Amino acid sequence: ALGVMPYISASIIIQLMTACTGIS
Repeated sequence: ALGVMPYISASIIIQLMTACTGIS
């Protein structure tokens, strides 16, 4: 599961960025 963490964190960051751009 250690190799999957970077992908999970990256997807979370992408979701946060898309949410911010959607609000603004």
